[in-house]
Amino acid sequence: MVKKRVFTILLLLFIRWDVIFSQTININYEQYGTITLSDLWNIEIELPDNMLNQYYFISIELFDNNNNQILRTKSNAFLVTFSPFMYSDILSKNGHSDVNFLSAEWKRKIEKTGSILPSGIYMVNYYLYKTVENCNWNGAIIVNQLFMFEIKYENFLCLIYPPDKDTLFNIYPNFKWLPLNTSSIDNIYEYRINIVEVLKEQVPEYAILYNLLYFYEKTTQTDLTYPLYAKKLESDKTYAWQVNVYKDNRFLLSSEVWTFTISNQQENNENLNENMFYLTLYDEPNQNKWTEVEDNYLYFVLDAEKNIDKNLEYYLYDGNHNRRLIISGKKTPLSYSHGKNFYALSISKFSAKNKYILEVKDNNSTMYLNFIKK
Repeated sequence: MVKKRVFTILLLLFIRWDVIFSQTININYEQYGTITLSDLWNIEIELPDNMLNQYYFISIELFDNNNNQILRTKSNAFLVTFSPFMYSDILSKNGHSDVNFLSAEWKRKIEKTGSILPSGIYMVNYYLYKTVENCNWNGAIIVNQLFMFEIKYENFLCLIYPPDKDTLFNIYPNFKWLPLNTSSIDNIYEYRINIVEVLKEQVPEYAILYNLLYFYEKTTQTDLTYPLYAKKLESDKTYAWQVNVYKDNRFLLSSEVWTFTISNQQENNENLNENMFYLTLYDEPNQNKWTEVEDNYLYFVLDAEKNIDKNLEYYLYDGNHNRRLIISGKKTPLSYSHGKNFYALSISKFSAKNKYILEVKDNNSTMYLNFIKK
């Protein structure tokens, strides 16, 4: 009788990650599909009734195809009151411990892509521990389940923003594209963005091939804000842009050619001081000072004195709801290098009259900006 009861509980206790049950993940860049470290927390926990209303925490270990451990991380303790239970529903509130990379090469590779896992075969090991409130370092293992999965990206570079044929109200737009992912750790690619003006009745693909370059830049990042020093984008004109990928100065592939048009509503701003568009962050959080932002973009500037070239570590919180995390540099990477860095962060989907807090970390210092979207 006892054995039967234990066996029944073991059948009912499992962690399910719906995506990786299929053994193979086929991701199409045209659908903007990627797998990030955050997706590893997209798990469902099912428990019998007699194990509800208790505290648990989850530990995750990720391995490559050669059984080398890439990283490990664990959640904070959380209370399960119903079943099935989606941990991703409370991830932003409950959080998890910092990711502990066991390979410096993998750490560099994943951080370079903004926490996106490159293509390859992986094994992920889940542990569910029973514990007590506020404790995620000691507990009894309830479940241990190992999954193997494969990520495949098409050999294609996909543009993300601005969308094709979009009309922009900002003359300093932020261009974004998905990283070219491969299973090789040592692959560091150079992205070269080309922008040309599209003449009347001209095909964009023809324009990108034969028209004079309006703007050209090289970067190892997957985003670029149109710089203040570049030739101004003019109102009521259409531009085509394309990103080419190089490795060791050898051309690999190109993205599609997309176009955008600058709205004539931007003309009234052309005579303003360009730096007035960009807000400066503060060294200390000030709950009494809130800046009103009328645009669909949050423009801010950071000055990096040291000779650095990395992704910006930033977090954007909802100031009205217990600092709920909305955007982070891990999910939406921005480049950060020596000199003045100008950013245009999209806040078009943010609620009007709501308070938000931008937090940026640079080595040992932290900077803040409180703002209200009008």
